[in-house]
Amino acid sequence: MQSMISQKTQELLRQCKTATIAINRPGRSPQTTPVWCIWQEEAFYFSTLTTRATYRNIRRDPAISLIVYDGADFAAAYGKAHIIEHDFTALVEQIVRRYVPHEKQQEWAALLSQPDRVMVKLQPERWTTSS
Repeated sequence: MQSMISQKTQELLRQCKTATIAINRPGRSPQTTPVWCIWQEEAFYFSTLTTRATYRNIRRDPAISLIVYDGADFAAAYGKAHIIEHDFTALVEQIVRRYVPHEKQQEWAALLSQPDRVMVKLQPERWTTSS
C-alpha cells in the first residue's frame, strides 16, 4: 500500500515515544489518554485493559484520533479502532523493548500480557500533518 504521508512524517512516527488518543465519550467531551504505541505496517498499535473506559468507549464508538508530535512537527491520524483480543504477544514485546529498560522488560511483558489486556489497532483513514 502506498503511504499517504511524507517521509518526514514517517520518521516522526517511527521515533515518537508517546502518542495521545482521543476517544468519543457518550454525550460528553472527548476522552484523551497518553499511550505507548508502535507504528508498524501503516498502523498504530497500543494496549489497554478491558476494565478501562478507553476499552468501553472504543467498543461503543470505534472512531478515534491519535496524535504524535515533537516540537513543531506533528501527525494526527483519524480512523476506526480495531480491538485485537488474542495473539498479540509479538506486539507486546515490541512495545516493551521500545519503552522499558532492559532489566525491567520481563516484568513489564508480564503486565502487558494480562488476560484482561487487549491490543488496539488504528490504521489511519485520514491525516493532518505539519509537513
